[in-house]
Amino acid sequence: MMISQQMRLLTLLTREWLTEHDPDCIQRYGVRKIDKNIKELIDVIGTLLSYMTVTQTAHDLLVPIFIYANKFVHYFGVKYNQLSNILITSMVLTVKFWDDDCTRTNAEIARGCGLPLSTLNRMEQIFLAHLDHNLFLTPSEISLFIANCRHLDHKHKKIPRSVQRNDTFVLRMKKHFLKLVLRK
Repeated sequence: MMISQQMRLLTLLTREWLTEHDPDCIQRYGVRKIDKNIKELIDVIGTLLSYMTVTQTAHDLLVPIFIYANKFVHYFGVKYNQLSNILITSMVLTVKFWDDDCTRTNAEIARGCGLPLSTLNRMEQIFLAHLDHNLFLTPSEISLFIANCRHLDHKHKKIPRSVQRNDTFVLRMKKHFLKLVLRK
């Protein structure tokens, strides 16, 4: 999967989490701003991965990070202001599991992420407990995850671009539809 395509699919997945668990943030900030912030967050995760990993490339670890985060989000949900903590926690666990040569400590990672060490440690415990301490992924799990992300991409491509770009248009159409229904 090309990096730009991977970025698009992971952005769509993350926006889907917010649409399901924090729809007010989509209305408050708009799709374009949310997508821009998600892409910036993924870039930050990529930069942190480059700092943390020795034998793996940042690009190779993004999919496992999002698989673990997806499992977590489907269990607990997510709010817009929690995205970075969930992805950082997933990143830490992914690097520890997938890169045997990682020598960074939680203290170094927490400092680099701007988090208190106790917060990172607690988030890591909660995350691992929810995943039953099982970070093993089969090739079929990875393939299924990528296929589901591609399905999201196809779903979003069916929406006309003018509607995707203009959130207020959608809201106006909903109000108009409700007026028509209430009149009858």
